[in-house]
Amino acid sequence: MRRSENDGVAGAILVSARLRADVSPANPNAQAVRAYFGNDVSLYNERSPVTHAAKSALPVMIAIAEFENPLLDGYGAEMYQALRNSRERTPRLVQLMAHNHTSIMAHLNTEEDYLGEEMRTFMKGC
Repeated sequence: MRRSENDGVAGAILVSARLRADVSPANPNAQAVRAYFGNDVSLYNERSPVTHAAKSALPVMIAIAEFENPLLDGYGAEMYQALRNSRERTPRLVQLMAHNHTSIMAHLNTEEDYLGEEMRTFMKGC
């Protein structure tokens, strides 16, 4: 799918993304979630990107790390499923083994450039 002249966006690459707003006890980043999404927890579902996945036909690549910050890998899987259920083309899902929330990006343009290769392949198809 090529972007239109008007939208300016050809695709989205979501790396270790906060795709679901939550302040559950299992979320060690709950305070940061509140700072970003606000204090009104009743609005979190509406403000969560995964809620709006079906509203866009934009090509999407999701990348998660094996040792991700708690819950982010699950949000990535949830987004993948929501996109998969709402379109004909399955989104690209990449899991980097032996990486964490920081190292997943730190290896771009190094000898271990698996994520970079995946990103370039994705971008060629947009």
